[in-house]
Amino acid sequence: MPLINTTIPNLIGGISQQPDRLKFPGQCNDSLNCYGTVKDGLKKRPYARYVANLGSEDYGEHAFTFFINRTPTERYVALYDNVNGFNVYNLLTGVKSVISGSAAYLDTGSLDEDTTLKALTVADYTFITNRSTTVNLGSTTSSLLPNEAVVFVKQGDFGKAYTVTLDGISFTHTTGGNTVASNADTSLIASAISSLIAANPAYNSGVDGNIIKIVRVDSNDFTISTKDGLGGRGIQAVYKSIDDITDLPTRCYNSFKVAVTGDSSTGDDDYWVEFQANDTGILYGVFAEGSWVESVAPSLVVDYNDNTMPITLVNTGVDAFTLDTFNWVDRGAGDNLTNPPPSFIGKQINDVFFFKNRLGFISDENVIFSESGNFGNFWRNTVQQLLDSTPIDVAVSHTSVAILRHAVVTKSRLILFSDRTQFSLKGDDLLTNATVSITPVTSFDNDLNVEPQTVGSYTYFGFQRGQYTGVREYYLDNLVNDFDQNEITSHVTNLIPQDVKTITGTTSEDQIAFFNRGKSEFFLYSFYWSAKEKAMSSWSRHEVKGDMIVSAEFIDSNLYMIVKEEGYLNLMYMPFEQGLSDGVIFESGTEAGGVSISISGLTQVTYNGIYSDQGDEYNGSAQYNGTNAVIRRSSDNSLFWQIYDEGNTTVIASSVNEATNPWEITYWMEQ
Repeated sequence: MPLINTTIPNLIGGISQQPDRLKFPGQCNDSLNCYGTVKDGLKKRPYARYVANLGSEDYGEHAFTFFINRTPTERYVALYDNVNGFNVYNLLTGVKSVISGSAAYLDTGSLDEDTTLKALTVADYTFITNRSTTVNLGSTTSSLLPNEAVVFVKQGDFGKAYTVTLDGISFTHTTGGNTVASNADTSLIASAISSLIAANPAYNSGVDGNIIKIVRVDSNDFTISTKDGLGGRGIQAVYKSIDDITDLPTRCYNSFKVAVTGDSSTGDDDYWVEFQANDTGILYGVFAEGSWVESVAPSLVVDYNDNTMPITLVNTGVDAFTLDTFNWVDRGAGDNLTNPPPSFIGKQINDVFFFKNRLGFISDENVIFSESGNFGNFWRNTVQQLLDSTPIDVAVSHTSVAILRHAVVTKSRLILFSDRTQFSLKGDDLLTNATVSITPVTSFDNDLNVEPQTVGSYTYFGFQRGQYTGVREYYLDNLVNDFDQNEITSHVTNLIPQDVKTITGTTSEDQIAFFNRGKSEFFLYSFYWSAKEKAMSSWSRHEVKGDMIVSAEFIDSNLYMIVKEEGYLNLMYMPFEQGLSDGVIFESGTEAGGVSISISGLTQVTYNGIYSDQGDEYNGSAQYNGTNAVIRRSSDNSLFWQIYDEGNTTVIASSVNEATNPWEITYWMEQ
């Protein structure tokens, strides 16, 4: 073979599975525990800083996990499965949080927890939805409409007949013909008619001012009509419905309800009103001053079955949470025609999101938004007009069935993923029923079992390629105002195995990590954009000591992980901050079972021991598994660290010998 003499400008190209003749200079066959950076070139990955042993809960590869980044000093990770239950841990200390409330809603039965449960954090509230639960209405109904009528005398006049007819029986009072003021007094006219009605044993009648209240003694339904000598301007009956709200009296009995029918040929403009006393202490049925307010139809289910609606995890203090139902708002106006239940009733909620100051759900082919600024309300507050803040319930339109699985929020749009189609939902700066629109934009297969992840201006999602996973980089091309994609795994088609559980990324370091279920290895994609050109697109793989990575999340430059090893869960993080120099690690396998080590004067604890940037010889006090001890570092570094008993005579544990246990990295290139 002839000698090949060439220059490789750098070693940041990462893995490529293309033939050698197609590789770019600097790409390799394998990159293990090292990755490319623009500033530092090829760099070994940082070791994992140990935070805490979380105990022996047997969370496995299908555990449902999510992270809460509340503040830089208060961060949490939550884990759930049907066997070990629900737990939350402090990311910075490993302290197990105190949780009140029940996690019964989270039970997924025989389904995998990580693909059945979804979570979204908004401020101190994390909404969790169970995609296997069918949402139902509750059992609370609005009050019955009693068989009660009111008659009010609107105008008095002299020598006029005022008639109320009940069930065909007429009760008439004729005013005096002279001009004595009392003959035209509306209150006296009402009192006279009420007395006539009360004399009939079939009816009860009472009067307050110019208002008469009428009911049958047996509480049955009845018919009522009125007639006067003023062409209908003198007396008005109100019983269950009226044509116009102006036909109602200005004073009435508290909680009296009536339908305003409007156009009798259609029910679309009907609405219900109820008289509410100004004094909130007034009891039902008591005559009072007040006003007519819009209300809900009688005998109508107004609430949800809270056991079927998403629940919330509420942060109530440091390391304290409440798991409970949310305050979902009851229906307060209209009926099933003018204010029907949200489309997720009778279906499952597949995802939960937050977009333009609205909480949102996707269910079947529908996208449902809460009232703007009121995340618990999915009902209209009024059916008389369509307010800009009104909840939105809109379906996607496509030639094939398009069950929506994921909703991903970008800067200006909501990207919706069905099995094979991507939709774009947009609206004006103010998202309303008038401005919302959904358009199918692309048709790419995607992996339904892994949540797409937005990093910067791009959304990354996986798709199945035989036994492996491909990844697409999805973006809005502003030049043509349309969506497009790049496949970032086109040169590493056999790198990431199928069954990806987690995609997580950081814009601080321009990196995205991919984690498979049940594995202790992850795949890192490092990239760099220079203007509109991608100057670096580099893949590497990384191994972590342990049986599997149960959960992982980038927060700023730190990659937090929960690693299962020998039956224990270890919380740790890897700082990918550029320019960072690793210190010294004490790493003895005997500590995997939960041994506690604290070192006086050292500030950072790491996996299975201690980490410090301490440079030269060091000799200090320590606590080893609750017992006083001495920590020593040899000046010649032949052994990094040794822990002695309190008498400083017997070695209890030793660190890894650098000469015999180097931190292994591989950057393998063909000849």
